[in-house]
Amino acid sequence: MCLGGAEGELAIAANTAIGLMLVFVVLVLGSFGGFIFYLSRKSRLVAAEDLAAGDRTLLNR
Repeated sequence: MCLGGAEGELAIAANTAIGLMLVFVVLVLGSFGGFIFYLSRKSRLVAAEDLAAGDRTLLNR
């Protein structure tokens, strides 16, 4: 695709659009990773509370 020059308005708009899409992808992937991290921590806390309360069913699996 020929943009008519490296400094044209179309090239600047295309570069800005690519940058915004990259930022969006990073935000979505970061949010997904943060949610997975949250679930991991939460499950460890619940498991620790169950073991502290005397629920030994997790150990028998």
